[in-house]
Amino acid sequence: MPAVDTSSSARDRILHGAMELFAERGFGSTSVKSIAERAGVSQGLMYRYFDSKDALLRAIFEEGLRGVWSTFGSAEDGDPFQAIEMLMHRSFAAVAERSSLWRLIYALRHQRGVLERVSPEIAAAGAEIELALERLCRRAGLPEPAIEAKALFALIDGANQHRVLDPDGYPVERVIEATVAKLRLAAAR
Repeated sequence: MPAVDTSSSARDRILHGAMELFAERGFGSTSVKSIAERAGVSQGLMYRYFDSKDALLRAIFEEGLRGVWSTFGSAEDGDPFQAIEMLMHRSFAAVAERSSLWRLIYALRHQRGVLERVSPEIAAAGAEIELALERLCRRAGLPEPAIEAKALFALIDGANQHRVLDPDGYPVERVIEATVAKLRLAAAR
């Protein structure tokens, strides 16, 4: 049995251990016991930080969402096309900075039953992100801001997934330029 660790880093080790095991074994095949062992803590201490395996899963997704929100910065100000360009640059940078977290989140989203465990929180956050993008698209004068926001969200998310798979070969700058150019064209129509 591991020694009880009450340091503030115990929570981080538990979260990191869960992330590693969810990536290696999948969410459904990872036990609470194995997470505690990987983190070097007792199961009891683990439950002081996270009341369940689902709570760990939510914490992982919440960490990713914090990264997403950090990309918005001052997107509500100035030229909307420059704001979209800046948002995309920040998004690629945030995902690159935490690529192992995002690789895991992208993999978890495709594991059976996982999203249902965090769905209300993730769906609410996704809706908020879409509304922020919709406001940007409306400011840009796009003809269907709600649809453009959905498409932009999907494009940014999908492009980041491809970048995680090919960090050195993915043409970030060209994707951003092409996206902003197409949005400018759509607004000019």
